[in-house]
Amino acid sequence: MPICSQPDPNEDYCACCHNGGDVLCCDKCPRVYHLQCHIPPLQCVPPGVFVCLLCEPTEVVTTVEEQDAEMVNGGTKRKAPSGLSDKELKICEKILLELFCHQQSVAFHEPVGRNVLNYHKIVLKPQDFTTIKCKLSRQHFNHYNSVYDFLSDVKQVFNNCALYNDPLSEVGKAGKVVNKFLEDLVEENLPAYLKFVKKEAGASSDKNNSGISSPKRQRLDDDTTST
Repeated sequence: MPICSQPDPNEDYCACCHNGGDVLCCDKCPRVYHLQCHIPPLQCVPPGVFVCLLCEPTEVVTTVEEQDAEMVNGGTKRKAPSGLSDKELKICEKILLELFCHQQSVAFHEPVGRNVLNYHKIVLKPQDFTTIKCKLSRQHFNHYNSVYDFLSDVKQVFNNCALYNDPLSEVGKAGKVVNKFLEDLVEENLPAYLKFVKKEAGASSDKNNSGISSPKRQRLDDDTTST
């Protein structure tokens, strides 16, 4: 499958990072990707037909794994994780790729820099999509062992967004939109986990990640992007 260069400008920008360059065309949809932006990342241009993960059929997970059951239902104990099954891994990868491709998710792609005012004093558990992507790899030293762990980290991205950003700011509003998109994806692909994903949606942004009231803080302007 050759690297493509489409005449239509809408086909020239990576569906994930929204930048141009050498991109790979999916043979089933208009999306194009940089090799490393796709999930899972591609090490080289695949021979023959390339079908992106979003076009591949996936089997819906309708039950919660035993190791996750108590945590999903609000408990505090869990069985030792046994690792993501191939089916679970594919669904988690697909959900994350969908989130990357959302037009309003750019602010959540990368870690927030240390230069962002007071961010790391307010947000005690930073999280971002790229870090989550790395942990989906079974070669990662701290790879995900359960769907619960994966969804917990994705939810943390939006909890952090609500904690730091003014709800009426550009990033604050984007966080709400993409969080709702996450809920829709979970309902479609992991319906047994929907209750867990939605239960923290109304968490107060006046609490920091450890549950302690946060100090007065500088909120982001509309044109600042931090998660």
